[in-house]
Amino acid sequence: MFDPGYLPETLLHRERQLTALAANLRPALRSSTPMHTLSFGPPATGKTSAMRTILNEISDYAYTAYIRCPLARSAYKVMARIFECVCRHQPSQTGISIARLYDSIC
Repeated sequence: MFDPGYLPETLLHRERQLTALAANLRPALRSSTPMHTLSFGPPATGKTSAMRTILNEISDYAYTAYIRCPLARSAYKVMARIFECVCRHQPSQTGISIARLYDSIC
């Protein structure tokens, strides 16, 4: 059965993509804003695996959050999950605005 959480130990033939992703995220390691990145292509070609590999590599040096948006189902739930990843706990209040949640993350 296909496991969407599976991440291979080594990504074969993705060196160019991993290098490009790392270059775009490098500013985050210097407390700056990373470059926006758009990853596109046919299904099952390694886009998510490449991004998760890079995020795992930098997670000791920068805040990272991997969120499966189809499971979150709303903008608020996505922001709440980012809050959990950055602040290491759930938001203390429910029903607060997305803007306030965003301010708390920043």
